[in-house]
Amino acid sequence: MRYALALLFLFTSLITQAFQLSGTVTGSDGYPVAYASVFVKSSTYGVATNLKGAYFLELSGGEHTLVFQAVGYDTKEEKITITGNQRFNIRLNIKTMQLEEVKVTAKR
Repeated sequence: MRYALALLFLFTSLITQAFQLSGTVTGSDGYPVAYASVFVKSSTYGVATNLKGAYFLELSGGEHTLVFQAVGYDTKEEKITITGNQRFNIRLNIKTMQLEEVKVTAKR
């Protein structure tokens, strides 16, 4: 009975093992993107990058879809298969916007 319980705890710890995913978020200009959001799609689990654009997440093994977004940049989704501790760097494109013309008139 003791061996069965020991095996149960061993398998449970292996199944729920978390791995470390870290990396850097940079813009298309090569500069780090501070305070970018990095989160697992369809969840509330995520982090913000630091001033150097670095992030760190603990994820269970398997496939995850990560969402990278920041103000002034296009949002990017990436599917990642976690099999161990790993690094994943990403480059976000700067968002371009076309502004409409504003006409100002005055009446006396």
